[in-house]
Amino acid sequence: MARRLDLHWTREAGRALEAVLLPRRCASCHGVLTWEEREWCGPCAFCLTRCPTDPRLRFDEPENWDHGWAWLRNGPDRLESRLVHSLKYGVRSEVGVRLGRAMAREWLPLGILPAHWTVVPIPLHRRKQRQRGFNQSEALARGWAEVTGMTIADVLIRPRSGRSLTRLNRHQRIRRTQGLYAPDPNLDPTWMDGVEGCLLLDDVVTTGSTLASARDALTSVWKGPIGFITLLDAIR
Repeated sequence: MARRLDLHWTREAGRALEAVLLPRRCASCHGVLTWEEREWCGPCAFCLTRCPTDPRLRFDEPENWDHGWAWLRNGPDRLESRLVHSLKYGVRSEVGVRLGRAMAREWLPLGILPAHWTVVPIPLHRRKQRQRGFNQSEALARGWAEVTGMTIADVLIRPRSGRSLTRLNRHQRIRRTQGLYAPDPNLDPTWMDGVEGCLLLDDVVTTGSTLASARDALTSVWKGPIGFITLLDAIR
């Protein structure tokens, strides 16, 4: 019993020392986290604004999507945008995995799709992925798959690089994203075995041009139902 208590207090002391010397900060508000908190603090987790609308409505032909869902939208303090920025430009892919789990836990009770769908992360160009160290959509997909039981299929590639779309308007985004993605030429043909539908997964939907381009590429190798899931709907 005494040995167990000694180990407990040793762990507690180690955590306290770590919090002082190497404080971890919330991925959203950048406040210092307690040792119980993982990637974002309790107040931010409580204040994150859920997206109440169907993101398919931003598309000219929403009926082309068999499913569409966004977890968050920007609230008054834009905590959600800061969370996405930390996901994209931080150094920890684990933030994306935890966010993917959190998204899936709130999506599962909706009971819309069976587990026999597969998740297709939106790819980065290989140069950008080397610079960033990971693909944020793949990190989200790993967390999503852990909770939902869906498989992950890296069906698409991004053959060419390009500038950020952040400052472009809708028409510029559409022009820039045409032909942006293509099926992976080394794709294993057995990836479709047992699959009932494909969910494209991205971090943000703004105009929908990126998802539309990915959908066009996916339809050249997949003729079944296609939907999408995003972390944030950047409503403008």
